[in-house]
Amino acid sequence: MLRIERSVWNDMIGYCRSALPDEACGVLLGESGDETSTIRHWRPIPNRASLRDRAFAFDPAAWIRVWYEADAAGRVPLGIFHSHPGAPAVPSPEDAAGNGSGLPTYWIVSFVPQGGCDVRAYTLAESSNEAARYAVSPFRIV
Repeated sequence: MLRIERSVWNDMIGYCRSALPDEACGVLLGESGDETSTIRHWRPIPNRASLRDRAFAFDPAAWIRVWYEADAAGRVPLGIFHSHPGAPAVPSPEDAAGNGSGLPTYWIVSFVPQGGCDVRAYTLAESSNEAARYAVSPFRIV
């Protein structure tokens, strides 16, 4: 079972909302167990995409810094997140082509319809079919 602490949930959504109309992105950190993984921390990473209103690209230096900080603190990177300011919380073809993080979960925070918020977590599925590449991953807010 995948769990995310409510404070991390609220902070992640708030950070993504503050970046509107651009996409925001970052890393989710925590503890990984045999049957339960718990996201207890998050780190924003500046979006360096050229078209930030419809794409995201991690700032390379910040991405490396997060990995070193996580290791030093004994935290496990459990996923990445980014927002979709004008699209549903479904991986786009660009998301599918660019997700090379190797982390277990991939989160999308959507602000469609306007004013609303939909968050979904995905895992990378073993499939050569791009449409079936991501499987919805159930989670619980704790």
